[in-house]
Amino acid sequence: MSAPALSIEQLVGGYVVGVDILRGIDLRVNPCEIVTIIGPNGAGKSTLVKAAFGLAKVRTGRVLLDGDDVTGCRPNELVRRGIGYVPQRQNVFPTLSVRDNLMIGGITRTELIAERTERMFEVFPRLKEREKQAAGTLSGGERQMVAFARALMPRPSVLLLDEPSAGLAPRIVGEVFEIIQRVRDEANVSVLLVEQNARRALAISDRGYVLDQGMTAYEGTGTELLADPKVGELYLGGA
Repeated sequence: MSAPALSIEQLVGGYVVGVDILRGIDLRVNPCEIVTIIGPNGAGKSTLVKAAFGLAKVRTGRVLLDGDDVTGCRPNELVRRGIGYVPQRQNVFPTLSVRDNLMIGGITRTELIAERTERMFEVFPRLKEREKQAAGTLSGGERQMVAFARALMPRPSVLLLDEPSAGLAPRIVGEVFEIIQRVRDEANVSVLLVEQNARRALAISDRGYVLDQGMTAYEGTGTELLADPKVGELYLGGA
């Protein structure tokens, strides 16, 4: 059996010395899986993906990328090694064109910029139509396409997404989840997804984890978690 694309082992950490938001989390993302993290506000969901991307302090435990220990690596090194990250907010350069946003995303792999830019326009044809347009003038769904495409420019093996549907109009949310599935299928990338829209996220996920108070409360396939009455009552707003 091949190694997981991403493994998190007994992770303890946070932002402030002496305050551990994450309290011993184990998690894995297998190759080409979509794995969703859900849970109440303050459970540590966003902190977990930030810790995996070197933006939050890991005090103990490990982050493994394709079996290699990358704990404590800086974000730019993690990008070079194969992790892409799309933050919840400020995930595009609004005054720059769509094409320029993508070129910045490829800066760690300059030899791939031309090839990858054209590939992203194939995956997201709407961006090709808008390539000279300032990213800040796009619709919410189109801006998310730019953010996804920019993170995919260096050809990552793992993509971390932090609340990709946050702040979007309901009619666009479904489109964003379709994009996530398409990214997984067409880019052959593993996806770790933090999402408040828990039902929609679990519906497209191979597996999921429920975090509560910095620890894993439940785990299972997306279907199992959706069908679990206790998960539904405590974390999905009822039946």
